Amino acid sequence: MPDVGRRDIFLGTAIVDMYAKCGSLAMAQEVFDSLPEKDVVSWTTLITGCVQQDISDDALYYFEKMQQQGIPPDDITFACCLQACNIVGDIEKGQAVHMDIVQKGMERDVFIGNVLIDLYSCCGLIEDAEEIFNKLPGYDVVSWNTLIAGYVENCMYKEALSKFLIMKEQGLCPEAVTLVSVLKACGGIGDINNGQHIQSDVVKHNLEKNAFIASALVDMYIRCGFLEKAQEVLLSSPIQDIVGWTALITGYTENGEFEKTFNAFETIHRKGILPVTATYGSILRVCTSLVTLDKGLEIHAEVTSRGLEDDFIVSGTLLGMYSRCACLFESQQMFEKLPVKDAVSWTTLIAGYAFLGDIERAFSVVDQMLVEGFEPNSAIYGQILNAYNHRGLVDEGQMFFIGIIRVLGIVPTSEHYTCLIDLFSRAGQIDTAALVLKHMVCHPSCIAWHVILGACQKWNNVEVGKEAFKNAVLLDEYDHIPYVAISNIYADAIFEDDLHFLEVQYM
Repeated sequence: MPDVGRRDIFLGTAIVDMYAKCGSLAMAQEVFDSLPEKDVVSWTTLITGCVQQDISDDALYYFEKMQQQGIPPDDITFACCLQACNIVGDIEKGQAVHMDIVQKGMERDVFIGNVLIDLYSCCGLIEDAEEIFNKLPGYDVVSWNTLIAGYVENCMYKEALSKFLIMKEQGLCPEAVTLVSVLKACGGIGDINNGQHIQSDVVKHNLEKNAFIASALVDMYIRCGFLEKAQEVLLSSPIQDIVGWTALITGYTENGEFEKTFNAFETIHRKGILPVTATYGSILRVCTSLVTLDKGLEIHAEVTSRGLEDDFIVSGTLLGMYSRCACLFESQQMFEKLPVKDAVSWTTLIAGYAFLGDIERAFSVVDQMLVEGFEPNSAIYGQILNAYNHRGLVDEGQMFFIGIIRVLGIVPTSEHYTCLIDLFSRAGQIDTAALVLKHMVCHPSCIAWHVILGACQKWNNVEVGKEAFKNAVLLDEYDHIPYVAISNIYADAIFEDDLHFLEVQYM
């Protein structure tokens, strides 16, 4: 380590900066500590290094220490401290720093103002961000970009587009980051018209080759329901990277275009584009939905060969696929390998056992969950109820349903009631199922009425079927399932009457 000793403070600060930028923060701190004198520049250099190396807690510590030693922060110090607050999500500290800025009369500084806008936007305090923006004596492109991005992050898409139009009216030229934000806003509200106008701006400013803009355009068209246009934009882009392809593959997956998802996935392989974890996540979700185990095994082998099996997204979707495909041994293996177990992963594993009616293993996982400090949620109790349903254990399922209400204090959801209704319906206890449906504490869903209608067809119950049909149509008159079901119920009833007539005639 260089011995700074009594060398010039300027040289010492430069060495601190060099070590910090090279990622050797420990060396930077050691050099900083050896400085005989420390001014605002040297303190700010160390604080900046901490922020850049994602050690924001240390940045805030040095900021406090700097003030304790009587060295007043400058605009760059304040900006770095606010960035640190943003990174760690400490809005209270950020507000305290904001007060210091106001007391020093620096609030109207555009540089600091932009950082404050970003801080308040990221923390969901968009009104405070607007107030700071409106107080600025002048706005630069960064100010507009930060506020517009804040609106988008807080799902205020119309406000983002409105500010974008005002920005253009004032003669400011949008940057790539601006266009990415407003394209997200258009996608968020399905505004295809403004989206196409923004695409014209992209062409006007020669930004078609920007990978982030191309991806944002693809995503915008997908969210607006124009999947073919999204593919056209991607294929016409001079730069086709995995970001854009993943956006397209995700769009196909979310819209149920599973064949196109597989085709796009094969295309990126032909083009030599390596998938990322999000790409694998989408294709594995398709395998899960279609219960396509062979393809899933192929994808699993690929991610393993690339060392991505332990990634949270990939391992979580693999868990879901194996669970859905009833490969519970593999599902359990993937669960054990998860770097972090959350409510979704616990529920997915339990759902796999429940689907097979393996109540004992489902409860075993719940016990393991409790031992590891996780509290089962409503969805998990629903999966256990499903297990009773798949096993046809009517009395046990009914007692469990009552138990989660009376003993555990769980408020049953529509899914819980639907499962109980299905349990009674499968057993032919349609009147009981209908009674449960009428006394639900929440509003019955279309699915609950579908279950009753299916049971009425199976057990030839015309009267309850007619009542279920009326209620299902009241919920959604355009739903075709009730019409098909009631038609089949009447047809089966007529067929049964004809059979009975024939039996009487020829006995």
